[in-house]
Amino acid sequence: MKLKINLNCLSMGVLFLFGVGILGIFPSPAMASPKRGLIMTPPRVIFEGKDRSVTVKMVNPEDREYTFDISIVSTRMLENGKTEEVSDPNEEERFAQNMIRFSPRRATIPPNGWQTVRLMVRKPKDLPDGEYRSQLKVTPVIQPDAKNSNQDNNQQGIGITIDIVFGVSIPIIVRQGNAADIRITPHAPKLITKDNEYFLETELERTGLFSVFVDVEAFLIPASGDQPIKLGENKGLAIYTQNKNRMVPLPIKNRDLLTNGKIEIKIFDREKQNTPLISSKIFELD
Repeated sequence: MKLKINLNCLSMGVLFLFGVGILGIFPSPAMASPKRGLIMTPPRVIFEGKDRSVTVKMVNPEDREYTFDISIVSTRMLENGKTEEVSDPNEEERFAQNMIRFSPRRATIPPNGWQTVRLMVRKPKDLPDGEYRSQLKVTPVIQPDAKNSNQDNNQQGIGITIDIVFGVSIPIIVRQGNAADIRITPHAPKLITKDNEYFLETELERTGLFSVFVDVEAFLIPASGDQPIKLGENKGLAIYTQNKNRMVPLPIKNRDLLTNGKIEIKIFDREKQNTPLISSKIFELD
């Protein structure tokens, strides 16, 4: 007998996991295995200046066909980096949902195949300067596994296959105006522990008209004058215009280094070529 359980969950990353097998619970001749997942590129879409259309590519690296529903939703990012869908925006939230047209709205991608999604923006006249953001959301349509359905009902043992299905969303950003006033400032880091691991946690403060997309790195500057030592990093962080601040944990492997010297926090701009340094600050080691 075969028992099949389907779960449907939303993930805000750029990878989609199709299935995970549970091993060692019941004997079974066939179990699902971890998958590589749907790939979307680019991981962010930004309309600036005279940009009017962009193409997003969805790649299915799996050995079976999948069908996806495609939609535009609006989300809110909290200070801890988590996101939630929004149905009642506040006065500070500006969404791009009503400016974006896209096609198709459903796609079936063959094994190792791909599908393009075309996005077009229509800015209203006299659009106020600022940034408007929504999310391109791709949700898999769960379908019966024909192969499992046709297995011999008299087969010995009970097999459990859990298909954990995650949606994917990437930001769609529409910008009006210029980015000359954007600044991002790190605040004094503090050492924290979580699940028996050590982190340097710093608060990033953003000012300006647009969001930022950055890498953050922490270095120890030894009191001896030796070369700085890299302590940890956290890459691909966004602070959207609804947020002025975001707490950023930087995992560190060697806590013993934090004994003598200073800590430098460096911030690099991922939106620009070669990821240039845009901000840095040195702090005394407590």
